[in-house]
Amino acid sequence: MVQKILVFDYDGTIVDSYAAYAERFMALREQYHLSKKIKDFKSLYSSNFSESLINQGLTPPLILALIRDIQKPFNGKPALITPFAGMVKLMNVLTTQSRVYVVTSNLTAVINESLSYWKIRGIQEVLGGDIEFSKVKKLKSIQKRHPHAEFLYIGDTVGDVHEAKEAGYTAVAVSWGYHSRTVLKKAKPDFIVDTPEALFQLLCSGL
Repeated sequence: MVQKILVFDYDGTIVDSYAAYAERFMALREQYHLSKKIKDFKSLYSSNFSESLINQGLTPPLILALIRDIQKPFNGKPALITPFAGMVKLMNVLTTQSRVYVVTSNLTAVINESLSYWKIRGIQEVLGGDIEFSKVKKLKSIQKRHPHAEFLYIGDTVGDVHEAKEAGYTAVAVSWGYHSRTVLKKAKPDFIVDTPEALFQLLCSGL
């Protein structure tokens, strides 16, 4: 039987962070000279988050500074960013059945703190934006560790779908995050699910 490797995005997929991060980003736009260029936080996720900011003139050090500034009100307060209903249980079952990774644009330490606080156990590794901006490169690095496995990336944005496909993963989109089902459908993921229960059934099936 072929081993199944599950790789999850975090924000908008496992935890409900959009409102908090969008408000913080909008407050920081002027400081980072983005106020006239970016009107909608969601638009940054139509491709890779960091690449979207590079296209707006931010350098890699400034992107990391922005991400850290977005996080400042939440540092040491993981309870402020809560998981979607059913996701903690789902993740803790999946990690007993498959190897599960997290690949995210957020900071590795932030995600590890959240995983610990919400008692999501068994994640193999978190690969954050501070390790590498490109999700494609991070996804491919996981492939090299498991050369004979089947790979799925589960995310909530158009950018997630595009990067999953570019890395050769099956792209599974969830409709409860940053981008709606209608928007996600245009990116042509391999699967779209609307509830954690439907996601669980899909991932436990033969696809």
